[in-house]
Amino acid sequence: ISRKKLFGCGKKAFCFAHTYTYISINTMADNSGNNTSYILDSTKIELELGKITTIEIFPSPGPDDNVSWSTQYKNNVSIVQEEHGKVTVKGLVESSYSYITATVNGKEISPSCKVSVFCIPVESISISTSALSMEVDDTKQLSAKVYPTNATVKTIKWNSSDERIATVDQQGNVRAIGGGVAVISA
Repeated sequence: ISRKKLFGCGKKAFCFAHTYTYISINTMADNSGNNTSYILDSTKIELELGKITTIEIFPSPGPDDNVSWSTQYKNNVSIVQEEHGKVTVKGLVESSYSYITATVNGKEISPSCKVSVFCIPVESISISTSALSMEVDDTKQLSAKVYPTNATVKTIKWNSSDERIATVDQQGNVRAIGGGVAVISA
């Protein structure tokens, strides 16, 4: 902090605050012998289950630089595609993580990128109707909606409580087989 007094018609005092941010960067020699500082564009990513994202090296390595990528836990986060200077990764296991590491010319870039995988859970399922009256051999189709609509896994699995009375396929088609009451659930 520095202070400066200004004189003139009246006295005024001003206070100037200076702030600095320091970032630790690894410096390494590239294939031409020049020192180059490389960093990853992200050190922490939250990735939805089944989705993909890209991680890049900055500055971009030169065409003669040897670049490799690795993932600590391959079953949690997989490397889908590698390009020179960037990698595409996919989240495989809910509530898991992995560290993605880049190496340029044999020297690891630090810090690596922690990719945490999450899932948006289904909170409720709504079925198109709450009751059906059917004759034997009748077929009717039900539909279902998953909430929230942005849930990660929206696959509906249909079930019948008694397949001697009614069956349901995975498209929600209900078929009356015999007399009685069956509960169809999604």
